[in-house]
Amino acid sequence: MYYLQQKGYADVKGIDLSEEQIALGQGLGITGLELASLAAYLPGREAQYDCIIAKDVIEHLTRQQAFDALRLISVALKPGGSFIMQVPNGQGLFYTSIFYGDYTHEMAYTVQSVRQLFLNTGFSKVECFPVNPFPGSWKGKVRAALWKVKVAHTRFWKMVETGNPSGLFTSNLIARGIR
Repeated sequence: MYYLQQKGYADVKGIDLSEEQIALGQGLGITGLELASLAAYLPGREAQYDCIIAKDVIEHLTRQQAFDALRLISVALKPGGSFIMQVPNGQGLFYTSIFYGDYTHEMAYTVQSVRQLFLNTGFSKVECFPVNPFPGSWKGKVRAALWKVKVAHTRFWKMVETGNPSGLFTSNLIARGIR
């Protein structure tokens, strides 16, 4: 929210279950924050939003809660609106450090499970993206280059085993659903 507001977006709203996170955001000057859950906040807000973002949120929900949350999100989006989420990638080579690094994680996702979830909760299009190492510094450039080699190696051995080299192998994935 801070980034969006700094870029000039005025109609930005955010919810969180943590009073501490709300207070921290308000301390940074972020406006439009509210203490609430998705289940409490979204009902009655049909077709109100162009975009909803949930970064590192949905993995804390059970399967049923995630299904219910995405139904609410889908209904709250305007036609053509986007839902973007970042979640642990169950197909990721090192996802266990992310998934098991937080005791409150309930689920990890794959491209296939994301598609199933989105397409069964009112979304018409689904895209998934890896969260690759960021090549912003010289160390980042080295990490990004080495990661490309590791992915090529993984695709080769996945092809040998399964006949299909496809997949995302980063610890997290980003998914975008279009209503």
